[in-house]
Amino acid sequence: MEINYPVKKENKFRLLLQLFATLRVNPFSSLRNRELEVYAELLNYYLKYKDMDQKDKYKLIFNYDTRLAIADTLGVHSIDIIYNVMSTLKKKGFIDEKGISEGLAEKLLKFNTNSLKINFHDIQDKV
Repeated sequence: MEINYPVKKENKFRLLLQLFATLRVNPFSSLRNRELEVYAELLNYYLKYKDMDQKDKYKLIFNYDTRLAIADTLGVHSIDIIYNVMSTLKKKGFIDEKGISEGLAEKLLKFNTNSLKINFHDIQDKV
């Protein structure tokens, strides 16, 4: 079965993370909705600046203006909410001391394609 689902480029990571959370793919199943939205926006910025030097990239991704832009995009009235969500993302390992956790980001950036294939397999019950 093939399902065509139109999605805007800026919503691709949000949709992907929502799908992973719904399918209970770890560690994404631990994200609450607002955390998922903020992390998806951070990934969009990560992709936008992917060719930059890491230090400069993280300065741009985590600066005050970017946080304001994320708050505006998500319709959040207070940047403090964004700071709190980013703190929670750090506690959950999605953000580390350098910025976005490289391992997770790199895995997700591999999905920067126009298709996603899901294979279902039966889980054997243990007797």
